[in-house]
Parts: sequence; C-alpha cells; structure tokens
Amino acid sequence: MAILPWRTALLACSCLLAACPGGAVLVPVDEDPGLFVAPAGAGGPAEPTSFPEVRFDVGAGGGAGAPFAGGAPSSTQPVVADAGASASETPGASDAGPRVPPADAGGLDAGGADAGEGVSGQGDAGGVGPLPTDAGPAAGGPVSAHTALGLPDDSAVGRLDRWLLVKPQFVSSYDTTRKTPRWVAWRLDASWLGTATRATSFRRDAQLPATAGQARDEDFRNSGFDRGHLCPSADRTRTDPDNDATFVFTNVVPQTRASNAGTWATLEDDARGFVQQGKSVMLVAGPVFGVTTQNVGSGVPVPLSTFKVAVVFDGPQVGAGAVTTSTRVIGVVVPNTASVSGDWRSHRVSVRAIEQLTGLDFLADVPRAVQDVVETRVDALP
Repeated sequence: MAILPWRTALLACSCLLAACPGGAVLVPVDEDPGLFVAPAGAGGPAEPTSFPEVRFDVGAGGGAGAPFAGGAPSSTQPVVADAGASASETPGASDAGPRVPPADAGGLDAGGADAGEGVSGQGDAGGVGPLPTDAGPAAGGPVSAHTALGLPDDSAVGRLDRWLLVKPQFVSSYDTTRKTPRWVAWRLDASWLGTATRATSFRRDAQLPATAGQARDEDFRNSGFDRGHLCPSADRTRTDPDNDATFVFTNVVPQTRASNAGTWATLEDDARGFVQQGKSVMLVAGPVFGVTTQNVGSGVPVPLSTFKVAVVFDGPQVGAGAVTTSTRVIGVVVPNTASVSGDWRSHRVSVRAIEQLTGLDFLADVPRAVQDVVETRVDALP
C-alpha cells in the first residue's frame, strides 16, 4: 500500500487541523470494529464502547494518509501498546525478578551495533547523522530476517522520529521525540523458543546515542500502567541474552493491565500456539496515537490502543515470495483501556484498515495483487 512521504503527510495533517479548529476528526469507514477518539481536553483517552474502522477524512483516494502512528510527532495524540508474558509485572511497581540483564545484553557488541545484521543504529553517544530523503522505504529483506515482508515505513538510522534499530532478536522503529516505538517487527518460529528464564529488569537501549530521547524506568513507576512489550519476552526464550534483549524501552509502550495481561496476551499465546503446530509467523506491532493529553513520567504518551499484524506460514519457509492469496493474515486493534476483556478475535480488523489508521505499509515487499487480497479481508478463522 502506497504511503505518503512524511513531510507530505505532516502538511496534509496541518491543513486538516487548520480547517477544523476543534481538532482532527476521525470518520467511520464502515461498520467493522475500529477506533473512536475523544477530542483534546477531554481529560485523557476516552474509554470507547465501540470501535469502527477509522481514517482521516482526506477526500477521495485518501488511502493510507492517516498521520497518527505514521506521522510527525504531536503533543496531543493518543497511543497503542502491547503485552508479552507479563503476568508477573505489577503496574507502577519497580520490577523484581530472578535475573537482571547486563547493561549491554541482547546480542550487541561493545560498540552497540548488532552482530550479523545489515543495518543498525550506533551505540556511541555521538551526533545524529543526516536525515534520509523521502525516497520511500527500502526493501525489508536485506535489512533483517524480521522485516522479510517489507519495511512498514522509511525508518532509517539517525532519523529522530523513526530511528531504525536492527537487532538479532527484532527490528524497532523508535520515535526519540515521543519516546515510544512506532513499530516493532519480528519473526517467530520454533528456533526462537526454549527454556530461558524471564528477565524482569527493563533498561534504556544502548544502541541509541545517549543524547537521544528515550523512556526511563521511572516514567512507568507508580503510573498505573504496565511496561508493555511489543516483541514479547515469551517469544524469545532460546537463550537468556535473547530474552534480555526484549527488556529495552525501544520495545515498550505504556499499557493497561487489562490489555497487557488480558486481551493482548491471548494473541501472544496463540501465535506461539501456531509455532507449536509447525507454523512460522511474521509479526509487526505498535502503538496507535489519537487525540489525548495523557502522559506518564517525563512525557511518555499513553496508548489509546495497540495494533498487530500477523502473517502465518504453514512451515519454515517465509518471505514476500511465500505470501499467496490463501495465506492467513491477521489484523488486530486492541483498546488500551482498563475495561477491555475477551480474547483477540473480537478485535479483528483488516490489515488495510490498520494501514489507514497508522499510515504504515505492511507487507510492502509482497506483490501488489496479493496485498490487495490478503490486506482487505478480515480474518475469520479460529
């Protein structure tokens, strides 16, 4: 799905806001589950009672023009989060557990660069390199096995609002201006699952320069929100360093306990269940921002909801060329509220709806004709 360059999306967003003094307006697309957002100044994110698919009303051919998760930073936007094997995590409490990861755990070498990966951020505290142009995202396969279906946007090393962090365990696009991930992508198959114990101590990501904006543990302490994994801890149990690597704030968003350990966790469990059946899964998850003023700590915004896209392959062979019109593709948007309940199946939407909501382009390296089939249908399998 084509994505507007970020500067163009920002200009479109500015024009919309100028035309609507009361703030941006989200318009229902159809009757499918989706998301409503309260206007600014409503005292934090409203707790929605229904979730129709939504987009910015940008006129004919608006497509994936929504500038929320995929657009420029704003101080008045709500969010989405994830959960992962976090039943032992207490909201607002400091983390305690049997194992504390080392400062540079997660497969990083002494300089902070990822071992064996194609593109990575710099681990030193140096300056920021030149920003990339709006040429669009590169192919995802050469970047990492975790982005074999394509990069969702034009994230790049040194880009402040979408800093590309390539790790052996996952790939993250991190917004240093907002201090939350834009998206995290990872591959899940039997090779990643083992008997490693779960680390519980979160830390700043040493792969970013020390001068870059990043959330801190204190931002979550006594906030009432979990530190919600995007790539779950339980998806990386092959070794202790693999598990440790998920406990960085470039893989975390503020999440309610009901979502993190409840509805969102049911999809995490079922994804690992697919692997137990001999399948492989390619996943992308991230926050959705809307109109809100609620932050935690030093200005880390609280998600309104979280999205996840899961592409399920019947065996070990994965990649853009392995996706066919019969491949199972799951799209989910889960409200980040205290009252969300039930499992993920009641929150399924089309992948195209998530693209409209976030401005991201999933399955970007898959042939367009195949995308148009698998991205426009809503998963209905058990």
